Amino acid sequence: MKKLYFLFSVLAIAVTANAQNLVTNPTFANELTGWSASGTGYALPNHVTNDGQDDSFSVQYVATATTGFDQKFSVVPGATVTVSFWYKAARTNGAATGNTARIWGVFQADGDTTPINPPGTTGSANDPLRNNNLYLAQAATWTQVTVTSEVPANAATFSLQF
Repeated sequence: MKKLYFLFSVLAIAVTANAQNLVTNPTFANELTGWSASGTGYALPNHVTNDGQDDSFSVQYVATATTGFDQKFSVVPGATVTVSFWYKAARTNGAATGNTARIWGVFQADGDTTPINPPGTTGSANDPLRNNNLYLAQAATWTQVTVTSEVPANAATFSLQF
């Protein structure tokens, strides 16, 4: 069985709209307050107190199956949303390639779970908020990712998932 090691830290995980950070507990200083498990059978990651990007807090999965965690925010159509986070990800079986971790952020209409594509995209394959339907590269050291997108006209919420 393949195991994945994914460590996620946020000196500043920032989901910002009009320069306002919308993420609850972005640095994991309050463990996993504000974060939820993303799907049926999913579990929250483990809280780590000494291996963050800034040597403080992070969260970690040593996963044997698909898993994830998320937060959902209200957004304003036409606003700009920026997601910035730090991660380390490696396969514990020593493989050089393969699924590790990814961002899966989606805009949605109020009360609907169907993703709404940001302007200029047609689906997950070319949406950087869904990592262009790919996984993040393996990274032995903390690596920062920043993605900016415009909120679609008919979106009311943004679901940030990792």
